[in-house]
Amino acid sequence: MEKAREMIESDTGSIAPSHEIGALFGILSTAESAAGIVGPILGGLVSKLGRDVPLVAVIGLYGGLFAFVSWGYDYYITSKSNDSKHEDSMESKKTR
Repeated sequence: MEKAREMIESDTGSIAPSHEIGALFGILSTAESAAGIVGPILGGLVSKLGRDVPLVAVIGLYGGLFAFVSWGYDYYITSKSNDSKHEDSMESKKTR
């Protein structure tokens, strides 16, 4: 799980302009903390529906997340990374 977090943080750092990175990491940390609180609660509620329901729910969520990331990664991450690098270079030229 640590490797996935490292990948998310590195991609987050590459898509944001340098003046917004702190805010994005704050949002990322908040979302991770909220998931740590809400996840077990939802898991407990879902487990009351049946013994295998939590497993099916997790597999479905990961499958959906994988499909979403696969579909939008090039558009949202790669293109934004190039845009933010261009913005950062333009900002550095302005300050000179």
